[in-house]
Amino acid sequence: MPSSSPRTTELGPKVKESWLAKLDGPAPLVKKIKVAGTEYLFASFCKNRDCEDNNAVLLYSAQNGTVYGKILDRRRASLSVPRPSRSRPNWIECG
Repeated sequence: MPSSSPRTTELGPKVKESWLAKLDGPAPLVKKIKVAGTEYLFASFCKNRDCEDNNAVLLYSAQNGTVYGKILDRRRASLSVPRPSRSRPNWIECG
């Protein structure tokens, strides 16, 4: 039986959205930013031909292994919060 990747586990039912599960779609270059003294990689991407209603951003800190993400999915926002497992993002519905 194949095991789930951390990304598919944390996305829950959103894993069925291939653009999101594969980080597939139009995206600018990843850039480095600092937040409260911690350096993060900032990435954003969206669903092909539907960026206005389906897009996401990720912040990843190699320094402490934390990943944050926010998804806009058909005008319903989702927000991630840190968990004790620092190597995986956690997606939570908010609204």
